[in-house]
Parts: sequence; C-alpha cells; structure tokens
Amino acid sequence: MQGKIPYLKFHLAQFNIAKMAGGDINDPVMAGFVELQEEINKLGEQSPGFIWLLKGNGTTSAAEFRPYDDRRLIINLSVWEDIESLEKFVFSGRHKDILTHRKEWFSRLEEAYQVLWWIAAGKIPTIPESVDQLNYLKATGPSQKAFNFRKKFAPPIAADTLNIL
Repeated sequence: MQGKIPYLKFHLAQFNIAKMAGGDINDPVMAGFVELQEEINKLGEQSPGFIWLLKGNGTTSAAEFRPYDDRRLIINLSVWEDIESLEKFVFSGRHKDILTHRKEWFSRLEEAYQVLWWIAAGKIPTIPESVDQLNYLKATGPSQKAFNFRKKFAPPIAADTLNIL
C-alpha cells in the first residue's frame, strides 16, 4: 500500500549570544541597551512572521538565562515563520538603529555568535539545543542543520526530514 508523504511545515529558530561590555546587565554601561530592550522585544512580537520569544520570569528579557560560564554572555532565542520575516525585523526599522549602537554595549566576539535552523512548526527550541546548534555551526560552518544570514538554507522537505527517500 502506497501512502502519501505527510506535509511538514517548518519554522525558523534563531539563537544569538552577545558579550556585555559591562560586568552584568545592571552595569551603567548597559543602561541604554536595557532601556531599549522591552521596546525592541515588543516590536519583534508585533512583526509579521514572529512566533515566539524566550523571556524570563515576568520580564520581556532573556537576560536571566546564562548557559555559558562567562557571565557576561547574554542570549536571545526566538522563532519566526521564515527567514524573510526575521531579516526584515533585524535589518530594518528600530532594530537596525539599535544595531548601529551595539559597540556601546557589547564586546566583539571573534567566533560565530548567531545560528539559524529549521524546526517543525509548533516546536519550541530549548536553550541547550540552541547552544548545541551554535557549537555545531562553529565547528562545521553553515549547513542545512545550522546556518547564518550570510549562508542561508531553505527549509527541508518532508521526505528529507522523515528519511522517506
């Protein structure tokens, strides 16, 4: 009996890290970033294609999560419908304005600090999974499994994902 290949919809997971210029999020050098964080997160949540954002207890920030030994590393984890929606949010409007000031708040990281990957629609990525994805990108470079804005990959097709072919 021959069945139909099920259609799977995929969403884009996005994880990035940043190294604070200050000792912690309450350091005065981080004040400008902290002031803008809620506004930017709300804009993201209202953007076309936005699905989910990691937040702390009762906050609009993920700053309380520290999966790395270096306590100056903060994270951001979100899910989007597609790459185009995320790119539009990140590289235009108010968020683009924020990017021009990032050197005031964050130290430069020499290695990959952001990773994108496709997940089944409805799935929420975990922090450990996100750290693993970033480590994979650092170790192997961009691929279908883990990539970045410079080298993007389309979502997999159901047959690839289900190992049907």
